[in-house]
Amino acid sequence: MYKAKKVISLALGLALSVSLFAGCGDSGSSASNSASGSAASATETASGSAADTSKPVLEPVTLSWYVVGTPEKDTALVEDAVADYLKDSLNCRVKINYLDWGAYEQKMNVMIATGDEFDLCFTANWQVNFIQNAGKGAWADITGLLDQYAPKVKEKYAKYLDACKVNGKLYGIPYNMSGFGAQGAVYLRQDLVDKYKLDVNSLKKYEDLEPFFDQILANEKGITPLCMAGGNGTVGLFNYWFDQPDVSVPSLGVKFDDQSCTVVNTDDQPESIHDRELLRKWNQEGYIRKDAVSIKDDDPEMMTKKYAAEIGGYVPGWLEDYEKKFKFDMVAVPLGSKPLLNTTNITQSCVAVSSTSKNPERAVMLLEQSNTDPKLLNLLGFGIEGKHYVVVDDKDPIIKIIKNPDGVTDETNGYRTNMEWMFGDPWMLYSNLPERPALVEAQKKATDNCVVSPINGFTFDNSPVKTQIAQLTAIFNEYKSIWNTGNMDLAKFPAYQERLKKAGLEDVQKEMQKQINEWKAK
Repeated sequence: MYKAKKVISLALGLALSVSLFAGCGDSGSSASNSASGSAASATETASGSAADTSKPVLEPVTLSWYVVGTPEKDTALVEDAVADYLKDSLNCRVKINYLDWGAYEQKMNVMIATGDEFDLCFTANWQVNFIQNAGKGAWADITGLLDQYAPKVKEKYAKYLDACKVNGKLYGIPYNMSGFGAQGAVYLRQDLVDKYKLDVNSLKKYEDLEPFFDQILANEKGITPLCMAGGNGTVGLFNYWFDQPDVSVPSLGVKFDDQSCTVVNTDDQPESIHDRELLRKWNQEGYIRKDAVSIKDDDPEMMTKKYAAEIGGYVPGWLEDYEKKFKFDMVAVPLGSKPLLNTTNITQSCVAVSSTSKNPERAVMLLEQSNTDPKLLNLLGFGIEGKHYVVVDDKDPIIKIIKNPDGVTDETNGYRTNMEWMFGDPWMLYSNLPERPALVEAQKKATDNCVVSPINGFTFDNSPVKTQIAQLTAIFNEYKSIWNTGNMDLAKFPAYQERLKKAGLEDVQKEMQKQINEWKAK
């Protein structure tokens, strides 16, 4: 059980798993040659050093950055403050474009398809598909730009950058290190754990939750034991046993303990069969809502307090984030996996420079500063000190403890997005949790001690089988909601497998294996 001020060590059954989620433009090399001012002066000022006044002054530009979040009424004020702060270093204004979760992917995909001009955006293996869009030429090749304009970022994320390469070219920065070491967990409402005297130390596997779920069904009218959303996740929600090089084809992967790096049909593996059967049983028992297929996002559902539990990833500090988001106390019990590191984990939160950017050099300079300068990062993430937050503890050299100004709540705050992690290194972010510095150290330790996938750093170029990929993705999307919620009759599973086979699953498997073998041989 994990609480903010009390930790009980759990002796859990550990299983190896994987977490949640090319013809490209050559703007990197050409853009590098056209940068305003020298690379040396740009990188010095971007990382907070004093500017050399003998160097050419950068021309003013506006950089458009798209991120997920609810538009805030004081965004323009924050943009003004950022422009003032960057005047002497990058001489740029950052246009912060917040788009709600429900609109983000569709909007960004339309902009990419129509060639709209923008500079930076959030992307991931599960949102505005990072690898696929790299293959389509949506992102700028920043390989050379990073060397010239972001050497500190290159050094900071060095061991993760290969995960963001396609055909040897770098297309993004995988900055959200706090989630790299995630492991599977169940999040339980503290009040219900206390009411039914659930011994969380007794939970060794997901089936051990069933007596607790039975109590909820029998005694808590209007409360469903487990919150699940049809729009979230992939098949096999509990034990993510496989590293899946292309998450749009979840039926293919390499086992975490397989040093031969053999690509298998994950649907046929005993671990996946177990998960499917358990999900179906839980659906039939009423632990999951029968209409859960229609739920697109489980967060708003959990906020209603109509559920006793939720399945999710866990790293130190995430429990506190869940509690802050849902506004009630919870318990987190890691189940089913050790902390894991693979390409999928690394690319679950990235920032890319658009191939349509007119100022890719300056965009990379901005990434250098937002990932090395805590003042800029927290200005982008939390707004203006004194107006949107006040500091209550600055003993840590980087992480200040903050709160709302007197008389201001999260609801009345003009810049409270809860999406501050989208702008850079999460280990430099301020927090309202006094224990945040200690949690950051725990996250760093978890990341350093991850079980590493045998194909960590491998990225799959799906262009040779893009037709088959498109067909397989379409078929999976037909079934995703009913799989995720246990609504599919398992007797229909062979028909689903046959459709995948006819759509070219084996072709993709052979191509994936071929590329992995070539990658291993290098």
